[in-house]
Amino acid sequence: MISIAIICVSVGCVSVFVGKNFRKEPIKDIVVGKTTKAEVVNSFGVPYSENRVTFNNTEFEIFNYLYSFPDYSANKQMKKELRCEFKNGLLNSYNFASTFEDDRIRIDKNKLNTLEKGKTTKDIIRNVFSVPHGIALIPTSLLYRPPSDIKDVKELWVYYSSKNDTVMIFFDSHGLFLEFNITSEGKTL
Repeated sequence: MISIAIICVSVGCVSVFVGKNFRKEPIKDIVVGKTTKAEVVNSFGVPYSENRVTFNNTEFEIFNYLYSFPDYSANKQMKKELRCEFKNGLLNSYNFASTFEDDRIRIDKNKLNTLEKGKTTKDIIRNVFSVPHGIALIPTSLLYRPPSDIKDVKELWVYYSSKNDTVMIFFDSHGLFLEFNITSEGKTL
């Protein structure tokens, strides 16, 4: 009877870690359309998993980096994941998502309203809001699709805010701001 209780207590205390911890800092050094698979592996290590997908008659290769473990004190699963999508051997998009508060950023929504369509550049947006959590060249299988009412989208950036909002910023082929969109808990604001 005592041995059964010890086994039950032991099993209840098992921590399950999935994947290997990785640093998010190299994200600032990867460039969509230029960075190779070998450069991503050099920066982040061997991916947790790899797969291929076809979307709109285009084949993509996906590298998944994952680190996850239970936080019993907060009664939740802590997780960070980096997904890198390659098209013809070059990085086409990436998305970094995390439940760690330090990985989220504060977005001043008033600054979003100062962005000028056809004038504000990617460099200005990066300087105001920092390195995006995700960048995708269109087409992509990895990130959100641009709304159909926003025409000529060639690139989108994603930021995850400390208030659990998702901010998507859309750019044209010249790298100029087109539109932004904010969702919170799946609803467009």
